[in-house]
Amino acid sequence: LLAGFPEGAVGVPLAPPGDPAGGAMLVFPNPVLLALLSGLMGEAPTALPAGREPTPLEASLIPHLVRELFVGPLQRSWPGAEPLELTAGTPGPPAAGWTGGVEPNVLATLL
Repeated sequence: LLAGFPEGAVGVPLAPPGDPAGGAMLVFPNPVLLALLSGLMGEAPTALPAGREPTPLEASLIPHLVRELFVGPLQRSWPGAEPLELTAGTPGPPAAGWTGGVEPNVLATLL
């Protein structure tokens, strides 16, 4: 599964508080992540940017981006009786942050 991600992809582990091996991860292809970060900073790219390493400022905004665009909406719309609690881990290469073991996995892509 991890070998299928494009080179330069950035993974952000998601886990319930107190369970760092929660087993969920958001993975962004580099150009998609850069476009989302551009939007977060008020820019409106008309096409995906060329792949490159995020600048230090961009990298520092990744946890905020994940909380605002993914974790927050998921928590607010969670249908379960118990509220969903997730924390975003440190961004990095998907293979470095994956703690989900070899259990069955679900892969969804946003294009």
